[in-house]
Amino acid sequence: MKRMYSLSAIFVTMAIAFVSSVSGRIVSPIPEPDAFVISARDSLLFDFFVTMQSRRPEKLFLHLSQPYYGAGDTIWFKAYLTDAVFHRPDTLSNFLYVDLSDRLGKVVASRKIKRDSLGFANGLPLPDTLPAGEYTLRAYTGWMLNFDPAFFFRRNLSVGSMRSERVRSSVVYSGEQVIVRFSDAEGKPVRDASASYELFDRAGRRVGGFRQRTTSTGALFVDLPHDSIRNGGSIRMMLDEGGTVFRRTVFLEPETHDFAVGFFPEGGDLVDGVPRKVAFKAERSDGYPEDVRGSVLDSRGDTVVSFASEHDGMGAFLLCARQGETYRAVCRAGRREITVALPEIRPGACALTAAQSSGRILYKADGTVPRGSRLVGHIRGDCCCVVPVDPQRPSGAILADSLPEGILHLLLVDSTGRPRSERLVFLKRTGKRERWTVTPDKPRYGKREKVRVGISLEDSDGKPISADLSVSVTDRRAVRYDSLGDDIRTNLLLCSDVKGYVHNPGYYFLGDDPAAAHRLDLVMLTHGWRRFRAGNLYDPEPFSPKHFVERGQYLSGKVIGIAGRAAPGALVSAVALNRDNVADAAQADDSGRFVLSGLDFADTVLFMVSAKTRRGKPTQRIDLDGLYPRPPLTDRPPFPDSAESVRKAVRDYLKQQKLQHATIDGMKIFELEGVEVRAIDPRRPKRIAYGTVYDTTQLAPYKPMSLYNYILFLPSVYYSQGCFFMKPIPPPSSDPNNPSPILGTIPLRITINGRLCEADELMSYTVDDIEYINHIRRADMRSIFEQRQGLKCTYYPCCVEFYTKPGHEYGIPDVQTCQVIGYSENMEFYHPVYDTPEKVNDGNLDNRTTVYWNPYVKTDPNGNTTIEFYTNDTDQADYDITIEGIAPDGTIYKSRQKL
Repeated sequence: MKRMYSLSAIFVTMAIAFVSSVSGRIVSPIPEPDAFVISARDSLLFDFFVTMQSRRPEKLFLHLSQPYYGAGDTIWFKAYLTDAVFHRPDTLSNFLYVDLSDRLGKVVASRKIKRDSLGFANGLPLPDTLPAGEYTLRAYTGWMLNFDPAFFFRRNLSVGSMRSERVRSSVVYSGEQVIVRFSDAEGKPVRDASASYELFDRAGRRVGGFRQRTTSTGALFVDLPHDSIRNGGSIRMMLDEGGTVFRRTVFLEPETHDFAVGFFPEGGDLVDGVPRKVAFKAERSDGYPEDVRGSVLDSRGDTVVSFASEHDGMGAFLLCARQGETYRAVCRAGRREITVALPEIRPGACALTAAQSSGRILYKADGTVPRGSRLVGHIRGDCCCVVPVDPQRPSGAILADSLPEGILHLLLVDSTGRPRSERLVFLKRTGKRERWTVTPDKPRYGKREKVRVGISLEDSDGKPISADLSVSVTDRRAVRYDSLGDDIRTNLLLCSDVKGYVHNPGYYFLGDDPAAAHRLDLVMLTHGWRRFRAGNLYDPEPFSPKHFVERGQYLSGKVIGIAGRAAPGALVSAVALNRDNVADAAQADDSGRFVLSGLDFADTVLFMVSAKTRRGKPTQRIDLDGLYPRPPLTDRPPFPDSAESVRKAVRDYLKQQKLQHATIDGMKIFELEGVEVRAIDPRRPKRIAYGTVYDTTQLAPYKPMSLYNYILFLPSVYYSQGCFFMKPIPPPSSDPNNPSPILGTIPLRITINGRLCEADELMSYTVDDIEYINHIRRADMRSIFEQRQGLKCTYYPCCVEFYTKPGHEYGIPDVQTCQVIGYSENMEFYHPVYDTPEKVNDGNLDNRTTVYWNPYVKTDPNGNTTIEFYTNDTDQADYDITIEGIAPDGTIYKSRQKL
């Protein structure tokens, strides 16, 4: 059926190619004479994209209730999980993971979210002790772990803290020092306060620390050991002001950032003797764009062309390169200057040129075009055209009116299926946008008044649209949106399909400005579509997923037999130690692998997992797979530390948040500092003069040895008649020239967690189950000698004490325990209702910044819906309403306007 589908698809494509007036897709293609060869080749091309779609790639976008938050807030979000090709919300995954990480990559808050009957929505509570700063919010599914993490949802968030605002800090570079000045909320210096700091390099390694008191100007002086600290290092400081401790981490940024410039010939290659467009992009070391000017010089040092950035560090120029000649670009940003070599001309190079004109994509292939080449076009992996390219007339046009909005990826493929040139073109449908009508029932509102807002959604032709939406209404005094920032449209159509950072993506979607369209094309020229590899379209790379599609929660792993090999056909069972007693059983396959599925549980649950061989014999261990993977956070977008407008907006937000949290139920709230508690594991044995304590690091070479075998490795220990003994030891003698005779053997006393155990029981444990071992290597020899003489005394045999890890108390054959993170219970956004005079006049202050949040709003078949909420205590307040959503067919909708 797969082959028949591909052949029929190519026949339709060829018919479209010959009769362009039927659908308007492709214009003036040049067919080859052998129709059978065309069909076979093109069938393989279609098969490639069908194979890519069969891997069910996913996309994820989070609509947040507001753009920034304060410590103690909750990040309310609606997750739009779609397939990566058509943006339809019919994905297989029923769970997703949301992590919030600080600038050092440490996860400070996380949740696992389960799909409910309406979709994915929940909240991520922020600790009230969270320091102010920049954090990265990331979301992904278990299935997305099989693909490039660069395509996970990521967004940087500014988080303020009322505690941090009480003491502010500023950083000034002074030679080989950094001067950190502390001031209070009124700007007065914090004088003579005890302060300490630790210095970390860019990789997070500690390189120094010191304790001192602040000066009369509130200054703390930090010496920088070497220049690398200034480029991305950090200072972790602690300030004690009259018994109140403030902690602050300052990230060091250089006064002048280095910058780099990349040059990208259109289509990927320069062609000998043909003028080619060369795009460039300049970025600072912190990831932000840098405006540059410069010149391209040839090998003789003559200037060939000059260039300058047009928008956000990007620009383009024409270059007619010659074979054998080398070119370099001298780039200047202020007083800084770098030299970058341009790509050389490859033998047999060919390159695509593309441009949009009146709803058509005009294309041309320059250079050596291989015979039998095809121009393949796809949008997010959905193949929309396959056009034969004649080497004698390698040009044509594609009518794009019927193509969906997004990135059109054009590939010039030779007869072997290998792409020779690529070009990205963004198809924008600004003139065909949906129509929003947002109508409040009154022009202005007072305090705690009921608001009723009607919402209507139509397409560009006036046809009503039924869509799933999420709505946020925020107080404009405290929450200010960036019109150029990321949203559901810019993310799903642009940012999620290219690698690298796109600065101010909302700019390219504001309207039909030709300048914005030209600059969006610069983004296409300087980024790459790499959601999957296209090394050879006739021979796709094999796909071996390592993670399951999480339709339900599961436990998986591998059973290892006593001999250390896999236990095929082992019987595995698990039961949760919670109130629901969730349980399941399964049989391992021939490699010992097993999956226990259908486990529905919330929060962190302790599972008891047991296994027996198919003959009912004990096993050595169960290796459980990690069920909550957190891949390393890489390629994070730059943090807007230099954006004073963002910092001011967060400070204004904190003022209103402080008022909101000043009283609760009429009681005044006082903020108390937390305490740091340090403790020693009470299970760790104390060191003694005649004993040794081993930890898991020292035990690592013995894995997965059983404790029975481990005991035999101890010096002077042997096994006989079901017991362990120490080898014969001579008693002490006062005369070294006349040693005492050798006495009888000494039994070895063995305990597990303080419980005396027999030798056979040691087969139930491995070294991996043990956290500590207390090996008493020497006994009281005088007591031993006296006992051998029949005297009454206390006998102290040699002893080995084992202490197991938590959850390993029962050994392997009986049961093994593991903690598994389940999904988080649903949280509901609090909407106060002031429907009685008592509630209106209750005396509590209502300074909510987000006055309405509803992740599940759906327009009816007529495209209409209504929302209701109550205003806060701001008289004559202004509110912003943000609406985002997706229709069942994958069409994306977004609106933000003032109420």
